[in-house]
Amino acid sequence: MVQGGKDSAKVVEFMKLFVQLKDWCDDAPDELADLAATDSSVKDLCDRLSSAARFLKIDERTARVLFAVPAGPAFLTAWRNYEDRYEPSVSHIRESALLELLGIYGMEQCE
Repeated sequence: MVQGGKDSAKVVEFMKLFVQLKDWCDDAPDELADLAATDSSVKDLCDRLSSAARFLKIDERTARVLFAVPAGPAFLTAWRNYEDRYEPSVSHIRESALLELLGIYGMEQCE
C-alpha cells in the first residue's frame, strides 16, 4: 500500500475518513448507530469510509504483493482497529441507508 515510500491515494483517503469518524464518535464505535440516526452527515461519512475500505480490501485480495509491501505502522494500526472495532457498525449503517433508499428498510412500520 506504500508506493515509492509514499502512501497510496487509497490509503490516504481511508486514513482521512477514519480519523474523522473516530473524532466524531469520540472513538466509541458502538455509538455510531445512534449518531447516524440523528445526523445524516455521519451516515455519509460511514458510506464514504466503507467505500474506501472496500477498495483497500479488493487490493488486499487481488494484489497481495501490493498489500504485503511494508505499509506505515499508522495505517496498519488503523486498519486493524477499523476491521476489529468499526467495520461492523459502519457496514450496518451503510446497509441500512441503502435499504432506506430502496424503500425496503422500515416497511414493517408502514403496514
